[in-house]
Amino acid sequence: MRRTAAAPGTARAPAPRIRNRFRDGTSLVWHNGGIDGFTSYIGFLPERDLGLVVLNAMNPTPTGPYFYLYVLNLLLSERFGLNRGVPEKAHAAHLAALQGLRDLGSRTAPTDPGATAAFLGHYEGGYRLIRQGLDLSLHLGPRILPPGVLPDGTYVVTTGPLVGNEVRLTRDTDGTPLVEVVGFETVRRTVGLP
Repeated sequence: MRRTAAAPGTARAPAPRIRNRFRDGTSLVWHNGGIDGFTSYIGFLPERDLGLVVLNAMNPTPTGPYFYLYVLNLLLSERFGLNRGVPEKAHAAHLAALQGLRDLGSRTAPTDPGATAAFLGHYEGGYRLIRQGLDLSLHLGPRILPPGVLPDGTYVVTTGPLVGNEVRLTRDTDGTPLVEVVGFETVRRTVGLP
């Protein structure tokens, strides 16, 4: 298996907590996270004796972080006069991300069964590429990453935590089918489907 980065949903080392300091000396200690269908944020302003927890039911990509950034910066600007103007920027970025999703949806079409049939099967790392009717699905455990095709022939994930992420169907030097989830990993087919 050719891992280029940790696979979606696999264990990773805990992220370090981050500390930021504002010009007035206020510090913000925070940590965020998210996976399929939720995003979270926890932050503390020790000098202000205040904490903030934001949980939402949005995928981390592309919209989830904008909600907690909006809430955090609304608190900072309204209560302490810090980061003025940032809530509006977070809101604008959220709207732009939503528009990007709409644009992706309008440009994405179902995949061609003939073009993908030779790639169906079981792959290293627990991946499966299957077709149910006209729908092509890349499965990794309980996670489903459905690819669609853009006008230029590029495959992209059409929903979920990796929406918009490119997926490449290629072959190894010996002809074995490969699935590359760009930026995560490339896996070889182990068993084809009849």
